[in-house]
Amino acid sequence: MDAQQVDADIPDEPYQKFDEKLRHANNATLAGWITNSTSDDIKKLFENELARRAAKVDTLRENPFDQRTEVSADAKHIASKIVTHLWLIFVLLPVVLGILFAILK
Repeated sequence: MDAQQVDADIPDEPYQKFDEKLRHANNATLAGWITNSTSDDIKKLFENELARRAAKVDTLRENPFDQRTEVSADAKHIASKIVTHLWLIFVLLPVVLGILFAILK
């Protein structure tokens, strides 16, 4: 067995940072960790994470993003850039070239 095969067999999950592992865990896993934790600090940390997720869900329920009627800020920015460049190409450039040709005749 070469070193690459051995490394491929080792899962990355045990070596993740604690914060990453906490963020990637689902709510059922967090609830299991809360019931199985022995330290009050760790239990409080897991409970805070569950509370943060619940608050985020409540916020999204109160103010959801409706993709059919709302346009994101990124889309507005990209659209404004496209419109600006098309205006430059199809309006301003022909006007400037027309003026230059009229002057140079």
